[in-house]
Amino acid sequence: MNEFDRRWHACVAHAREAAPNPIVMPPAFPGRVVSLWMAEAGPSLSVLWLRMGLRALAGATALLALCVFLESQAAPPHSPFVPHVEDTVAQLFWML
Repeated sequence: MNEFDRRWHACVAHAREAAPNPIVMPPAFPGRVVSLWMAEAGPSLSVLWLRMGLRALAGATALLALCVFLESQAAPPHSPFVPHVEDTVAQLFWML
């Protein structure tokens, strides 16, 4: 065996012989965490309103842009030889 294998086996044997070291939480630790969390000042209502309003505006803008893009792809090209509906209705109305 080479030097690395000998050292590796020695370290593994030493680790197996060692007693496990249980990690114990200090007493009242959860209470301290909760009290620190409650002591922090949260954002005010106006800041939350502004933040959520800007997110909603960004989402609505993205949705509007998507709708405009999809509508522009689905719209037929304009042809000057095809009469518009309002012109056809106006001509038929005067014929009555």
